[in-house]
Amino acid sequence: MLKLDYFASRALPSRRANGVHVAKMASAFITQDIQYRLFCTQVDKIEIDDTVTNYYGLKNNIDNLINYIKPNNFDVLLKFLNSKLSGTDIIFTRSPKFAYIALKFNFKVIYEIHAPLVNDPKAHKWMQAMVKDKNLIGVVVITDKLKDKIISDYSLLDTSIIHTFADGSDAIKLEPKQLMPVDKLIRDYDFSCNVGYTGTAGAGRGLDLIYNLAVSLPDVGFHLVGMTELDFYKVVDINDAKPKNLIFHGFQDSSKIPYFIASFDLLLAPYQSKVLITQDLNGKSGTDTGQWMSPIKVFEYMASGVPFIASDLPVLREVLNNSNCTLVDPECVDSWVKEINAFITSSDSYIAKSKLAKIELEEAYTWEARAKKIKNTFFLPYI
Repeated sequence: MLKLDYFASRALPSRRANGVHVAKMASAFITQDIQYRLFCTQVDKIEIDDTVTNYYGLKNNIDNLINYIKPNNFDVLLKFLNSKLSGTDIIFTRSPKFAYIALKFNFKVIYEIHAPLVNDPKAHKWMQAMVKDKNLIGVVVITDKLKDKIISDYSLLDTSIIHTFADGSDAIKLEPKQLMPVDKLIRDYDFSCNVGYTGTAGAGRGLDLIYNLAVSLPDVGFHLVGMTELDFYKVVDINDAKPKNLIFHGFQDSSKIPYFIASFDLLLAPYQSKVLITQDLNGKSGTDTGQWMSPIKVFEYMASGVPFIASDLPVLREVLNNSNCTLVDPECVDSWVKEINAFITSSDSYIAKSKLAKIELEEAYTWEARAKKIKNTFFLPYI
C-alpha cells in the first residue's frame, strides 16, 4: 500500500486560509483510502478548546494524524529521517523548502504551488534545482494562469507532470439547530437586504469597494465575517464618518462560516486585480496572488446556493461565468450598486444562477473530488 506523508508549512489550527486548505485536503485524502501522516509546523498556531477536526468542521478525524514540527531545521531533518525509516513512498507538500529537502532524501515528491516563486529568491533557487530532479513526479497548481506562469519561469520543467486542480469546498449540509441562532442574529438587523462577505482583511480584497457600497446603500446591511472593525479600517483609510450599516462579526471558527454564509441574502467576492496575501497576523502584506488565485471563498459561496456577485477577473473566469454568478467590473462601484439594487427588486435570476453554481460545485469542486483527481493522477502507479 502507498505510504504518503503530507508536510504542511503552517500550523493547524490557524486563522489563515492556508490552514483551511490543508485541513480540508487532509480530511479528503481519508475518503480516498490513502494511508498518510500529516506534519505541520507551529507557525501561526492558535490555541483552541476543541479538536482540530471540529474547529475546521471536517467530515473525517485528522487529529490522530497530526505530527508537529518544532521551529528549527534540526527537527525538520529528523522528521524526514523518520519518514525514510518508516518506508514513506511520497512526500506531498506546499512548502518549497520541504519539497527541496524531500528530494535530497530521495523521496518521490509532489509539490503544490499557489503563487509564482520568482519573487522569493530562496524558493526560486530551490525550484530551479527541483525541476531537474526525476523524483519530482508531480506539480499541482490551482489555476491555468499559474500553470502557464510556472511553465514559463522553469523551462526545464517536464510539462507532463504539472496539473491544475482548483481549490474547493465541502458540499454544504447544515444542521438546523446551528443555523437558527446565526440566521436570527442576521435577521435581527433592520435592513432591506443583508449582504455578506467572509474573509480576512487585506489589500486587494475589495474592502474599499464594500465601504463605498455601504455609503451608497444605507438601507442595506453589509456584514463582514472574519475581521473586526479595527482590522477593516487598517486597510480602508477614511476621513468621513463610519457607515452604521457596516456590521463586523469578527473572526469565526472555520466550521461556523457556512452558517453565516447561508444566513445572508446576497454575497460579495469583490477581489481587485492585485491581491496581497498577508504574511503575518499583523497584516503585513506579501505576495500578489491576484493573477493566479483560486479563492476558497468563491467555492464556499458556490456550495451555499446563496446568490453572489464577484469581480470579473480573468483568473476567476476559470470557474465563474455569468451563468453561475454575476460578474462585475471590480473598479466600478456604480455597477455593484446597480446589481445589488436589481437583486433587491427581483432576485429570481440571481437565485437561478446560484442553484447552478451549487450543482457545479457538487459535481466538480468538492475537496473529495480534488483529492480523487490527485490520487488518480499521481498516486495510482504506487498503489
